[in-house]
Amino acid sequence: MEKRQQLLLEERLREAASLGDNDEIVNLLNLGVEINSRNQVNGWSPLHWACKRGQVKSVGILLERDADKTIETNSGETPDQLTTKTEIHQMLGVTPESIASPTTLPITPNYLQHSIATYTTYNGGEQRSEVNPPSHPSKPIATTNNDELVLKVRVASALESDFIEVELDLANLTFQNLIEVCCRELYIKPELLVKVRKLPNTIVRKDKDVQRFHDFQELEFVLRKTTVDNHAVPFQNQSIYY
Repeated sequence: MEKRQQLLLEERLREAASLGDNDEIVNLLNLGVEINSRNQVNGWSPLHWACKRGQVKSVGILLERDADKTIETNSGETPDQLTTKTEIHQMLGVTPESIASPTTLPITPNYLQHSIATYTTYNGGEQRSEVNPPSHPSKPIATTNNDELVLKVRVASALESDFIEVELDLANLTFQNLIEVCCRELYIKPELLVKVRKLPNTIVRKDKDVQRFHDFQELEFVLRKTTVDNHAVPFQNQSIYY
């Protein structure tokens, strides 16, 4: 399997875990997709996504296939810290006393698509694209919370062009909050930020610009050049770590 195809399938597995698409989870695992694959930006695995979204059946499938319950995100969070569901805690083998407080830095996966978005499935190695996600009448697909705005963000000109999703509180749609939340989730230093671009070509400058955002608005964060041994070099990594 080519490296790029492998990464795409791993990303698709994390999507399926977040959406609770259990048939797709099984299909991808049967194709040999790595069950503990982690997003390169935030370190989240399929089990992290399933726990965060409260997908009980998906969690069960992943655990039956030996998903790592102790794997940590780049922020040091284990799957049990990302859910408030008692049933999932029991499946993970944790007790209320051992559960740390849920993360205050919510990261939403890049998987809650518009209803018109293309949805890709894999069956026996064959790729199939549909205008709408598969219909599962008995399994409602997760939607965004009414008090949150979900944005798709990435670092401009990075080697990896994937977006991640972050959540903004609708009660605090300010430019300053946008910078603080997105820099934290992308692991970039705010002082390196040159500008925020609303794709394809609009600069975000003030609170009113942020308040016009819609769910799944795509943003790029443009960083200034960094230096190595006192020589200026272009930014090339997906994120800059503290």
